Amino acid sequence: MLSQIYLLEWVSHPEKALLDIQNGPWSTQLLIVRSSAEAEDQDGASNAGLFESVLNVSFENLSQAIDSVISSYGSAFSSEEHIFVQPMLQDSHMSSVRDNIWGF
Repeated sequence: MLSQIYLLEWVSHPEKALLDIQNGPWSTQLLIVRSSAEAEDQDGASNAGLFESVLNVSFENLSQAIDSVISSYGSAFSSEEHIFVQPMLQDSHMSSVRDNIWGF
């Protein structure tokens, strides 16, 4: 489960995005604010982690964390870019990334 926020929406109406998250099922949990920019996912190049992600964010600090991730976009900022806000995983024992370029 995640909340996707378009940067143009955040710049224009941050209070709406915050309200949507506050009314969601995980507003009292720690959150992660992640970049999700076109510059990170391109054919022939993976730039995962190019921009900032902020971990262990409380709702009270969410606005600042979102601004921090957006600031990391620098000149890559466009109205079509977005960020993700998700519950922060706790006590994870395993993780993986699947690269489906190879078809498996």
